[in-house]
Amino acid sequence: MRVEERLLKYVSYWTTSDEECRQIPSSERQFELGKVLEQELRDLGLEKVTLTDHCYVYGLLPATKGYADKPAVGFISHMDTAPDFSGKDVKPQIIPDYDGNDVLLKGSGAYLKVSDFPTLKTLKGRTLITTDGTTLLGADDKAGVSEIMTAVEQIITEKIPHGDIWIGFTPDEEVGSGADLFDLDYFKARFAYTVDGDYEGEVAYENFNAAGAKVKIKGFSVHPGSSKNTMINAAEREYIDKALKEEYESEQMASGGRTSLGLPRYLRSLTFWGMVLGFVCYDCFWYGLMTWGPMYLSQVFKVNIMTVGGSIFIIFGCGVIGSFFGGYMIDMLRIKGYDSNKVVKYALAGLGIAMALSMYLLSTAATITLAIVYMSFAMFCEKWVGATFWMMPAAISQKDDVGIVAGAMNFMGNIGGTIVPILVGLIVTFTGSYYWAIILFLAFALGVCLFPIWINMNKKVGAQ
Repeated sequence: MRVEERLLKYVSYWTTSDEECRQIPSSERQFELGKVLEQELRDLGLEKVTLTDHCYVYGLLPATKGYADKPAVGFISHMDTAPDFSGKDVKPQIIPDYDGNDVLLKGSGAYLKVSDFPTLKTLKGRTLITTDGTTLLGADDKAGVSEIMTAVEQIITEKIPHGDIWIGFTPDEEVGSGADLFDLDYFKARFAYTVDGDYEGEVAYENFNAAGAKVKIKGFSVHPGSSKNTMINAAEREYIDKALKEEYESEQMASGGRTSLGLPRYLRSLTFWGMVLGFVCYDCFWYGLMTWGPMYLSQVFKVNIMTVGGSIFIIFGCGVIGSFFGGYMIDMLRIKGYDSNKVVKYALAGLGIAMALSMYLLSTAATITLAIVYMSFAMFCEKWVGATFWMMPAAISQKDDVGIVAGAMNFMGNIGGTIVPILVGLIVTFTGSYYWAIILFLAFALGVCLFPIWINMNKKVGAQ
């Protein structure tokens, strides 16, 4: 019998254990599957087959002639299924050649989502056997029982040499008492493997141990065998809460007990205006290039729309890289202990100068290749600048003012960004050239360099 055939047979037996019962087995229905397994072991020719009064099934496949001196090995799995959900009248659904997408459980209409169970993607092309959603499937651990029985049959059929092989099927694993009455004096394996859970090719050599308790928890259910990085450590949560509380209290002390100042107070701050005006220059540079860059390339270098499209892809692609790289570099320098104020000011000064130099070189570019190079470098630096400015509201604002300060900065930047394309259009119209428009961008780049001199990131606005 094939392993999947055995699984479909075994899951038809209702073997749910009962966590309210202190007897072993906790439910008499587990004997139904126990009797079936006892008979199958006898039919396969195993010796010392027995079903105990406590629903433990044992059997021995004696060593092949000449292998009696080899260490005896055991294989164990449990017959019961978890009481968390019904295990009665199981209706498996079989999915041949699985396509790797979410799995519809047709009985309930629920889905096994790849986003919740990423390992599903690794099973693409294989046959899945799942519940229909109205009950547990019971593969924990009837899949293990099926694998052991099929392996024993294969060893016998193919006459594979072996030492003594002990088989053990237990009740009540799901309620924590499956090993309580396991008879090690009868089950004489030198070592044994529990066939239950984990992934193909993986052997777990540790197990968890726990005492029982009844608690009510608000959260989501996970299995201990696959819960790493999905649950929150209570000590870690306590540490985070304490750190946030201390930070909140220190901010209150620094600002005279306040966590909000209101926008008018920021309008009187040189730090605020250094940030806002620097960001306005950044946004003007960005909107100007974004709106007029394609037209500039087309008109000055006489290239078709396909060439312009490819050029813009390269230029703005460099900007995307600059965003990630810039944010990463600023964070790394701060993590290494460099003064935040100096890091930001030196970075913006250097980037502003680099942007200005790129614009100067662009005004002299004789070929479209050079123009793309200069604009790409400028865009890389410019988006690095953007990543730097967007970290400032949280750094200079009181706790409850971050949103309004960031909104004010963005509002002013967008006003500048709205005006600049119009201004560039007027310059090009009246001069018949892009030269002075490029010089305007150069001026915005210098603004990015100079205005942040007013910013003090080591002291929040309103701090005493």
